[in-house]
Amino acid sequence: MNRTALIGLLLSTSLLVACSAPQVRFDTTEKISERLIKLDKTSVEMQLGSPRSKTDTGPHTSVWVYHSDTEQNKSSQQGKCELVITFDDETAVKAVVNSNEYSPFVHELNTCNQLVEGLQ
Repeated sequence: MNRTALIGLLLSTSLLVACSAPQVRFDTTEKISERLIKLDKTSVEMQLGSPRSKTDTGPHTSVWVYHSDTEQNKSSQQGKCELVITFDDETAVKAVVNSNEYSPFVHELNTCNQLVEGLQ
């Protein structure tokens, strides 16, 4: 196969993969954080389920951690996502989102979007 044909094939394959990638609800970690901060503890637990861990860090402060490795039916291309939500009494005051995708063919926040798909 000549070089021009190979380059053309690679470009068309890349374009096909990029165009067929699924759309995601949240396209930045900041948007996920902003949405989580609008919720209280009850809403977070109702929408995301039980966290992996809950830690009281002060008399009125607690930290909840959600992790994608607790999800069922993971795909082989699924990366990792971790949500660390800090509450002051019942109100979320900080949400840190850490994401790492293993496949170059999925959106960079694909796994996090799967983890937070229950958010309303």
